[in-house]
Amino acid sequence: MLTYLLELELWIKKRILRAFAMSHTLLLMVILTGCSSLEIHASDWGHPYLGTEFAVKELPCSLVHSGWDLFVPAPFILADIPFTFLIDTLLLPADAVVTPARSRHVVIEDQKSRDSCS
Repeated sequence: MLTYLLELELWIKKRILRAFAMSHTLLLMVILTGCSSLEIHASDWGHPYLGTEFAVKELPCSLVHSGWDLFVPAPFILADIPFTFLIDTLLLPADAVVTPARSRHVVIEDQKSRDSCS
């Protein structure tokens, strides 16, 4: 009976640790992704889905950088696009109300100059 209880306790601890690790991995993934939208909205509002547009346009550059200087696995880079789309959708009412200070093209070019791929 004692060994059964010890095995049950060990099994429960393993399940709790696995759930803890999985939840923290998902939390980390959510925090690390969606960055394009947050990066764009840090300075410019009023352009719906500009973060998603930027994430898609910068995908090749991000994948290249993920290998040699960011050390972020490619799946996290690829996961940025749907999470950015989700965050852009949540911020859509604010973008619809705000009149942009700069044109869409200027904002994208400004972001590209900050995050150069060369």
